[in-house]
Amino acid sequence: GLAALIAARNLKKILRAGVTSICDPDSIHELGYDLKEAINTRVIQGPRIATGGFAMLTSVGGTAGRLIPDSGSIGYGKVVNGHDEIVAEVRRQIKMGADWIKVHVTGLIPNHKKRGEIQVWSKEEMELICNVAHDLGTPVMGHCRGSNSVRDAAISGFDLILHGTLMEPDALEAVVKRKTPIAPTFTFQANLIDYGHFVGASDYIKDLFRREIIDSAVMLRKAYDHGVPILCGTESGFSVTPYGQWHYSCLLYTSDAADDSLRVDLGGRRIIKKIFFKQKTAYEIHE
Repeated sequence: GLAALIAARNLKKILRAGVTSICDPDSIHELGYDLKEAINTRVIQGPRIATGGFAMLTSVGGTAGRLIPDSGSIGYGKVVNGHDEIVAEVRRQIKMGADWIKVHVTGLIPNHKKRGEIQVWSKEEMELICNVAHDLGTPVMGHCRGSNSVRDAAISGFDLILHGTLMEPDALEAVVKRKTPIAPTFTFQANLIDYGHFVGASDYIKDLFRREIIDSAVMLRKAYDHGVPILCGTESGFSVTPYGQWHYSCLLYTSDAADDSLRVDLGGRRIIKKIFFKQKTAYEIHE
């Protein structure tokens, strides 16, 4: 309904900003499948999309705490419990058209929010997801904040780690050994720190993100220096990272970054190649 209409409008904004390919890790109501097909068949204008379906959650949830149900789906997420539900959901998403399987490896428990996000999937569950998805030729990405989650995601065979923050030496070793790409998505955090007061962000949240960037910078730099691909990009659609405008700004920043942007760009191309983008260019804009 309305969400699909808004998404179609936003996709056109992204394309007009000069971005011709995007990765949508998870999509509200799994709109990504139909939006991708609408672009590929030229029903709407937009960039090429590598899309996920529902983000896979445990009953502990993601970052929405008690708003996440103990079972079933809501918004962007699907709660799965146990071996059989995990296998069935991975297979269903791939059948529907998922280019990625997205796993919310860490979550925020309301009564323990001062601890930040903690790992809410076992290593065995993460390995199961990777085995099922990889058998069907589909990569897996994980939302990981915290060292244990980054380490276990890399060891389990995840193909991309979102955030990858707060790594300890064992987590760094795991990603370096496997050259697991990381997308830190720091633009969102930085913008929230700088402009959060305009949208009512609490001092607690701004300080949490500030510390996350500071405490993660050294290890992410070490990962980069050891050949781990670091990808550009950040969460879009929030008040502090609106569609279109920030995509254009990020393109300008990347082109100005010269030498340092090169490995970021090549890392991104490896990921795009892995998900088998074979179309030509995105649907051209005609006035």
